[in-house]
Amino acid sequence: MNLLGARRALRAGVRAIVFASIWLGCGTVVQASAELDELFARLQSIQDPDEAPAIEDRIWDIWRHDADDYTLGLLDLAKAYLSGHGPDAAIRVYDELLKQEPDYAHGLNARATLHYTIGDFQKSLDDIERVLVLEPRHYGAMYGKGLVFIEQQRFEDARAAFDAVVHINPHAGGLVWALERLERRQLESTQ
Repeated sequence: MNLLGARRALRAGVRAIVFASIWLGCGTVVQASAELDELFARLQSIQDPDEAPAIEDRIWDIWRHDADDYTLGLLDLAKAYLSGHGPDAAIRVYDELLKQEPDYAHGLNARATLHYTIGDFQKSLDDIERVLVLEPRHYGAMYGKGLVFIEQQRFEDARAAFDAVVHINPHAGGLVWALERLERRQLESTQ
């Protein structure tokens, strides 16, 4: 194949990838990623903290809807099972959800939260680490990581996690409570 033929083949390949991306819905992912970039930039630049909740809500909405209808249905089912059948049933639904969509960061974060709630801190941390590989700016997962570290008495790691939250989202709610909890638990551990 000569240079001209190679260029044509490359162009055809690029067109096929673009077409497949649009056909398969990947264009939406690119749009969501661009919107997330813009939203995170806005969180950094806003002067009025009252603007933050609307931006945060949109970020969480994008994260939640980064899945197909079946996955979203399983997410809702897990929440319903939690209130109706308890945490073990909900975890089984999350496990099924993540078997179908292993890279669904919002589902991983939801399961991590449930693991934290029932005191299974290592499983929570394992899910959180996977969330942060998929979405390094996931300040909710970073916040959860800090809470897990408090429970594991890894106080410096907890502080670093909360610092990372502030770096990504200087307006994140709950940080005052989390830092007070950190200080209290640190003090208790020395007595």
